[in-house]
Amino acid sequence: MLKTVIVILAICALCSAAYAFTEKAAARRDRVFPVTPAPKMQADLVNLVDNEYSDDEFRFALTVLQGLAAREGGQIYIIQNTSWHSPEYLPLWVENLEKKGYSFNRVEDPVSLYEKYSRCYNGAVLYDDNLGSDPVHYYKLNALTLYCAEKNLIPVTPALNRRLGLKIVEDTTGKYLTALSAMDWVRREMWQDANKKALAHIHPLHMALRDYLVLHKILPIWIGAEMSLLERDMCYDFIDDVEPNSPVMGCWGGYSERPAGLLNEPNLQRVCSLKGKYFIVTAGAPNLSFHSGLAFHKPEKPVNTPRKLVLDPSKVYVCFNISDGDNIQYVETALIGKQWWQSPARGKVPLGWTLNPVAAELIPDIVEYYLETATPSDGFICFPGVGLVTPPLYGKDVCGDSEKLFDEYIRLSGRYMKKAGLTTVQFGDTSNVPLTRGDFDRWAKVLPWLTGILGDYGPSIGVSLDKTAYFVANGTPVARAVYTSPGVPGEKDVPGRAQAELIRQNTPRMRPAFVHAAVINWFGGPETVLACCKELGDGYVPVTQDELFDLMRQAKKQGYLK
Repeated sequence: MLKTVIVILAICALCSAAYAFTEKAAARRDRVFPVTPAPKMQADLVNLVDNEYSDDEFRFALTVLQGLAAREGGQIYIIQNTSWHSPEYLPLWVENLEKKGYSFNRVEDPVSLYEKYSRCYNGAVLYDDNLGSDPVHYYKLNALTLYCAEKNLIPVTPALNRRLGLKIVEDTTGKYLTALSAMDWVRREMWQDANKKALAHIHPLHMALRDYLVLHKILPIWIGAEMSLLERDMCYDFIDDVEPNSPVMGCWGGYSERPAGLLNEPNLQRVCSLKGKYFIVTAGAPNLSFHSGLAFHKPEKPVNTPRKLVLDPSKVYVCFNISDGDNIQYVETALIGKQWWQSPARGKVPLGWTLNPVAAELIPDIVEYYLETATPSDGFICFPGVGLVTPPLYGKDVCGDSEKLFDEYIRLSGRYMKKAGLTTVQFGDTSNVPLTRGDFDRWAKVLPWLTGILGDYGPSIGVSLDKTAYFVANGTPVARAVYTSPGVPGEKDVPGRAQAELIRQNTPRMRPAFVHAAVINWFGGPETVLACCKELGDGYVPVTQDELFDLMRQAKKQGYLK
């Protein structure tokens, strides 16, 4: 009996400590990521695409050097394969930085950088040639990333070091070749000194993000499908150990990786939410150790410039918005492409562009570019807050008050929204857990200054068409999605016709009607939306999100909406 009482008291003490830890962590977090030193005005630019330096081993070594050197301020900028999107637009950001006064030395021989920056590292750690002979060995690369970050070492294979000639400080060949042994190595020798305010879930061969992970001593893990239950639990323990309301960077599995990822997008989002963490897609975001050291300067012009429209009770007002702005790697490497931002159709029709406001911290110069080059028809929407979450699950596996924890997540999102000049938000929950009116009401109560909320990544689950537009706390308008982009059209399809037909089928019967049309970026852009609007005709009026919310308020005042 006494033993039982002691156990119960011990559990209560642990929960009390965890509760206090949760409260303290939630209360003190005023930024998502640690401060990055300002980059040097003169830096070295290296191109590792389609040349003798484009192999994984060389990119791993140089990206680690980039992160170590960035502790003095970013001074190496790398154009490399991001493992996700083409690197073809990365030089644009170099040009943009040059316009801001930065200069770059084009380095033809990147091997020379190891001597130039020898003061930034203590030597090299040796690991195995031909690590890919068995994909399970790749887990070692994630452990090596943190080891190099903490010991100031460069990771090299014997073959690579015959080119680099670095002093070997540690030889790990033949060791840590399983997920279990690699993570045990991290737990025993590294975790104590690792960053506990962020974590990464990233495939071991995705190198582009590692400069930032090394800079800030952030551990990357990969939860593999072939892992034992013990190995999975070790990964989950690392997520647990990171402070509540912390970001998990990287990406989920499901893209034919070897070793395959266990968790797809919905599952990883749910796991992180249960543990009181939010997810930020960044696996293919290069040079964050440089960009994140820059200051964000919000343009003088308003971020959104809605027209003053007068409600026509006979019309259907449609707000189109393009998804995936929460994805930092997409904003950095793909959004700028001809299908989206450089489309000749952009500016010809009102369109919302989603953006994670944390981008103003990680890639501030790039966000400035989008805001500065926007047309009056381009609206910007916070998506989905500071990171992907599943609201009903947030913090439920954390000892303490999960409600307070989630409210602080909302407040943190609000602080970042104000920094970026955003006043509307779209919930980007992709975990397939239905959103409720209470979820929207909660945001409106915590952030009473919101001008409106868009719901859903795709069509709302379990919501009838006549209940997709309504108001919650503080008179905040909410528009649930009634439409999402169909798949890639066939060659014989009339542009925009399939989209227009779906919107007609899902338009509420009442007039005026207010339609949130969620455009999945991979299946649509400005050209698609413009063609869809032409097919819809005059009865449908495209508007930005701010215009939609203002019209909804007019409709409420005139008795059309409650």
